[in-house]
Amino acid sequence: MKPYKITSHLQAHELINLDRDGSLDDDQRTQLAQHLEGCAECRAYVADMAQLDGQLQRALQTRWPESQLKEDDLSSALTDILPEVRASQMKINRSNTLRSLGWGALTIMLIAGLVWTLKTLAPLPDEVPAVQSSPVATQNVIQVVEVPLTTVIVMPQVSDTATPPPPTGVVSQFPGVEFNFASEMPSSPESLTVYRQQLSDAVTAESARQVADQWGVAGGVYSSPSEGMGDVIYDVMDGARSIRFLNFPDQFIFSVGYASPDYGSALMDNGPLPSFDEQVAIATRFLEPLGILDLPYRTMPMETERGMVAFMPLLDGFPVIQEIGVDRSNIGWIDAKISAPGQVTMVEYSRKDFQPIGAYPVLTAGQAWDRFTQDTSLQYSRYAVLSPEGENTYQAWVHKYQPGQAADIYGWINAYQSTDSNTLPLVMINNLPIIGDISGMVPENQYDTRFVHAWGQVQGSPTDGIALQVAGWEVSTLTDQYITGTLTTQAGQTQLVALDRTYNLVDPPADIPEGTQVGIQAVVLEGNPPSLNWKFIETGQIPFSYGASSTCGGGGGGGSATSNANFGAGSFALLNLDNQGQPAPTQVDQPYQAGDQITTVSGRVYITQHIYSGGASSTEVNFSPDPSSGLSPDWGYSLIGNNLSGIDQYNNLPIRVSGQVNRLENHIVYIDVSAYEPVYPGEKIQVWTGTEQILTLEGQSVVLFTTPAGESYVLKSSMDYPPADANIIGRLGDLIEIEGYLIPDQQLGGYTLLQDTSGSTQPDGVADSAQIQVWDHTQDPSSNPGSVLEGTVTIDNIELAYDAVNLDRCQASAASDPNMVPWLYVQPMWVFNGHFDDGRRFIAQVQALPDEYMK
Repeated sequence: MKPYKITSHLQAHELINLDRDGSLDDDQRTQLAQHLEGCAECRAYVADMAQLDGQLQRALQTRWPESQLKEDDLSSALTDILPEVRASQMKINRSNTLRSLGWGALTIMLIAGLVWTLKTLAPLPDEVPAVQSSPVATQNVIQVVEVPLTTVIVMPQVSDTATPPPPTGVVSQFPGVEFNFASEMPSSPESLTVYRQQLSDAVTAESARQVADQWGVAGGVYSSPSEGMGDVIYDVMDGARSIRFLNFPDQFIFSVGYASPDYGSALMDNGPLPSFDEQVAIATRFLEPLGILDLPYRTMPMETERGMVAFMPLLDGFPVIQEIGVDRSNIGWIDAKISAPGQVTMVEYSRKDFQPIGAYPVLTAGQAWDRFTQDTSLQYSRYAVLSPEGENTYQAWVHKYQPGQAADIYGWINAYQSTDSNTLPLVMINNLPIIGDISGMVPENQYDTRFVHAWGQVQGSPTDGIALQVAGWEVSTLTDQYITGTLTTQAGQTQLVALDRTYNLVDPPADIPEGTQVGIQAVVLEGNPPSLNWKFIETGQIPFSYGASSTCGGGGGGGSATSNANFGAGSFALLNLDNQGQPAPTQVDQPYQAGDQITTVSGRVYITQHIYSGGASSTEVNFSPDPSSGLSPDWGYSLIGNNLSGIDQYNNLPIRVSGQVNRLENHIVYIDVSAYEPVYPGEKIQVWTGTEQILTLEGQSVVLFTTPAGESYVLKSSMDYPPADANIIGRLGDLIEIEGYLIPDQQLGGYTLLQDTSGSTQPDGVADSAQIQVWDHTQDPSSNPGSVLEGTVTIDNIELAYDAVNLDRCQASAASDPNMVPWLYVQPMWVFNGHFDDGRRFIAQVQALPDEYMK
C-alpha cells in the first residue's frame, strides 16, 4: 500500500510513536520531520514523549543511542530540515498499537528521543559581568512558587593546589582508548553550594499578554491544546512577531516573521553574518532594556545554528550546563539569533531562579577522574563522543513581499483561535497573515488540514508587518513537492535543473549564486518548461552531533550511529542530601505475582522479529488485551514460552491466551503461554477500497466505509478514538484503501464493524499490516558502546561546573511535587573536554559530590 500525507495531529502522533520505536522508513521519517517543523502542537507532543525516557533511567545503566543520518548522507537528505509538511503521500498505520499498550511497554518503546534541532555545549572563555539593570514587566508578572528551603550550611572554602594528571592509560569503559592529559589537574574548592531551581506559576492568558506587551508584541492571545500533556499552549501574535509560551510566563520563544524594514529577511538564514563579537553586542543591546540579563554569564556561538548566541549563566563563577554534547532540543537560559542584516530575529528564554540549599564538600578533579574510570556501570558519569567540528554551510531563502505587490500563494492553512471570543482567528499561509474575507478558509474540524491556493495583494499591516489581502482562494488540486537540483540561468531566466526535468522559477531570489545545488519546496505549475511556485529554497549542511539533556523526571536526546563514533551514554545518580526531608519513593502496585494464572483472555497480538549479527534472531510478541479482558490496562504484556508456534500468522489479529505470569519487569507482565487460539477463526487482514462518510448511529458519531460493490462497514477506530472526523483518511468522498479485519459478532446500526489497521489515499491492494515488523540490529552497538572506540584521547580542558536540568518541558506542578525535587537540584560536576587524534571530540561529565550524598 502506498504512503500518503499526514492529515491530522492524531496520525502524526502515531508516526511519532512509531519513529521512537524505530519502525519508520526513511521517507516516513523525512515527512514526519517536515510536519514537525510546521506543527507546533506535534512538536510539543514530541517533547512530552521525551519525558518518558526518564521512567527507565534508573533501570538502564547506559542510555540507548538513537540512530541518525550519517554526516556523509546529509547532502542527500536535505528534507530532514524542511519547515513544512511535504504533500507527497504517506501511509499511516492505524492499528493503535501503542495506545493499547500499558505505560511501561510504551516507555520501553520510546527510549530513543526524537530531536529536531541541536545545540552546542562547548564553552568559550568570554565571561561578562552581570548587567545592572532594573527588570520591568516580566519580573512583576511572574508568581514564584514558594518551596521551603533548609538553612544554608556554612563551610570553609579552601582551594587545593594544582596536582599532576593521572598516568596515561586506558579505562575500563573504553578498552581501545588511551587517555592522556595536556596539563595538570586544576585546583578546586573544598566545598560548593548546591542549589535548587525554583519554578514559576503556570502561564495564563493574562500573564502571557503582559509579557508580550513588554516585548512589543501587541497582538491577540491565541490558545491551543497541547496534545501531549493536556496543557494549554499560549501564543501572542500580531502577524509580524510572536511569542510562544512553554508552561511558564517566563519561558518562551520570541520570533519575528514578515516584519519591516526588509520583509521576509527574518525568515531567512543566508548572507554574511556579523562577527561573533558583533553578534554578542547586537544581542546584548536588544536584551538589556528587557531586564532579563540578570545573572553573570558567558557567551558562546552555536555550531548548529548560524547567528545564534547562547548566554550561559554562571553560579559562583562556574557555568551552569544543561546538556552533554550538542543538543538543540532545549532552551538553556537565553539564546538570541542574529540575522545577516544584523537584526535579532529570535530569542529563546527560560528564566533561572537558583535557590541555595547548602554547602557540601566536592571531589577534586583527580578524584572525579578516578570515579569516572571506576564507574563501569556509568551511574555517576556520562560521556559523549562527537564528530569533529564542521562548518555550518546551511542557507535558506523565502519569498520577499512588498506592500502593493500581487501575490499568488500555495500553502497549508495555519489557524490560531483567540482567547477572546469576539476576535477572529489569526490565519496564516506560509507564515504570511491573511486578511479580508476568510470565511470558509478555516475548517471547523481541527483535524482537517487544508492545502490551499490563495491570491490577492500584499498590504502593510498596522503592526509594521505585511499581510495578504485575499481576493480569492480555493482548496488546491496541486500539492507541494520537495525537488533538488542545480540552479542555472538561461536567457535571463533562473532555472532548476533536476534529475528528470528542468523548471523555471517564479520570482526567483537574486542573490543565489549560479551553479548552487539546492532543495526547493514548491508547487509545480505545468508548462513548457514547467515552473515552480516556490515557498523556500535551501542549500548547504548543518553539522550534526550527539547531544542529550535532562528535564523534570528524565533525560532525552540523540545522536548518530556508533559506526561514526558519534554517540554517548551514562547517567547521573539522584542526590540524597542530609536534612532535605525527601519523601520515600513511590511504591508501584503490582497487580500480579509470578505463577498467577491467566485464563482465556482476549486481545490483539503484535509481532516483531529481531535480527542480530552472526545470523541470530529472536521473536518478540506483544499482547494488547481487550478492555473487557480484566487485565490491568496500566501494564504492558509480552507473550513468551515454547507454545507460540505459528503465532506469526495472527499479527495484528485478536487471539485468546491462557498461561501463567512468569515475571514482572520494567512495568511489563511476561506471560508464559500454555495455549492460544484465534478469536475469529478464518479471519485475516484484508484490503478494501471505498469511500468514507460520517453518520450518527445509535447516538454515536462514526465513520461508515462503503466499497464500490455497496458493502458498508463501521470503522472501529472511529468508535474507539472519537471524534469520528479525526479518523478520516484524506477527504470525505475520496477513494481510499483500508486494511483490517471484520468483527463478525459486533454490529452498530445494522452495520458490521471493521477493525481498521491501516489506511491510504493511494490504493495498491497490499495488506502490509499483516506482515510482522523486522528490526535489524546487526549494526547496533554492544551493551557498552564505548567498547567500539579506538585511538588516543587528549584531555585539553578540565572545568568545574554546575549540572542542571532544562525547564522547557517541565510543568508548574513539578514545584509542588515532592517526587520532582531531586530533579530540580543544581549540583557541581567536573567536565573533562578532549579530542581524538582524528579530531573527534570527547566530553566526560562526572558528579562532584561524595558518595554519601548519592542515592
